[in-house]
Parts: sequence; structure tokens; C-alpha cells
Amino acid sequence: MIANFAEFYKSDDARNPQEVADAISELIVTPTGQRPLRTVVGIDYGVRRLNERAAPFQRGLLEALGMQQMEQPVSTAKEA
Repeated sequence: MIANFAEFYKSDDARNPQEVADAISELIVTPTGQRPLRTVVGIDYGVRRLNERAAPFQRGLLEALGMQQMEQPVSTAKEA
């Protein structure tokens, strides 16, 4: 597993940490109430699809807890 990670970070698929900083900056300037609960940056390994499928359950939980104001679409931050 460690060898696989080492190879990944040597490859062109390795991502620049600046992408995370840029995504955070974008979230900071996004108006309150429009910020997504989750943001995916770079290669998502299927996380975007997982987030989409989990959204109805998340919505129900937030409603049950009276926290529906937190429910926003999951960000699809650009892939590099």
C-alpha cells in the first residue's frame, strides 16, 4: 500500500496542495447559506457519487435534528 502511494505521488495524477487552499478560499468567500456541507477537491475516487447517494439520508437526518439550514448541495470543486 505504501509503495502504491509513493508511485501515485510520483505520477502526473498527484495533485498540487494549492488546489486545497484554493477550494478553502472559495468556500470562505461563498456567502453563508450557500456553502456546501462537503467539498471534493481533485480526484474523488467515487466520493462525489457516494455524496449524491447519501444526500437523501443526510437531508432526513438534518431535518430530524432541526438543522436543515446546513443542507446545501455538495460542492463539485473542479478537478485539476
